[in-house]
Amino acid sequence: MQININGKNMNIGERCTLSVLTKSKGLNKDAIVIEHNGEIVSKDKWFETYINNDDTIEIVNYVGGG
Repeated sequence: MQININGKNMNIGERCTLSVLTKSKGLNKDAIVIEHNGEIVSKDKWFETYINNDDTIEIVNYVGGG
């Protein structure tokens, strides 16, 4: 299945949820925000939000500074 993540086309294999995608990419769920097809998805919805072919995902990391 082809999707676009942060401007790059990627093949993720089979259909999955945002939660599975973040785990497969080794991302820290407490340090990111996900936009799915133009809408920010709250973390409590990641388990039920499925990614479909040609979807667009933007993943933004929090960056601390001081």
